[in-house]
Amino acid sequence: MTILSLRTAAVRIRETRRAAAKRGRHAGPSPYFFVCGAGISVPSVPLAWQIQEECRERATSLGLATGSAPSDPAGAYSYWLEQAFPDPEQRRAYFRKAIDGKPLGQYPVVALQDAEVAGFFGRLWDAIVMFFKSL
Repeated sequence: MTILSLRTAAVRIRETRRAAAKRGRHAGPSPYFFVCGAGISVPSVPLAWQIQEECRERATSLGLATGSAPSDPAGAYSYWLEQAFPDPEQRRAYFRKAIDGKPLGQYPVVALQDAEVAGFFGRLWDAIVMFFKSL
């Protein structure tokens, strides 16, 4: 597994999408997805160790496990995911099924400091700004 900087990853994604557009692949879902957060959507979305275990079980039962998993957690996760779902489209479908329609957490929002309520003209100005930003 290669670890990329955020900038490198963004450039690769952009260039892949540009190449797809040049080939006429404008329609359809993106080949990329992002899994973000650190357990904030538990229990509705499985944690990384649960995904890894599910993938290990699937790969083993289908006879897809070849070689041995790396010892580092990220490497082992990637290894079992790729063993269970060899095709990138299979992996994308797996994650889509795991997260589609599931709540990704609901948490109260707490302001760090009090904010004054704007007066009439302040609220009017904010409404005008939001209107033009939405265009």
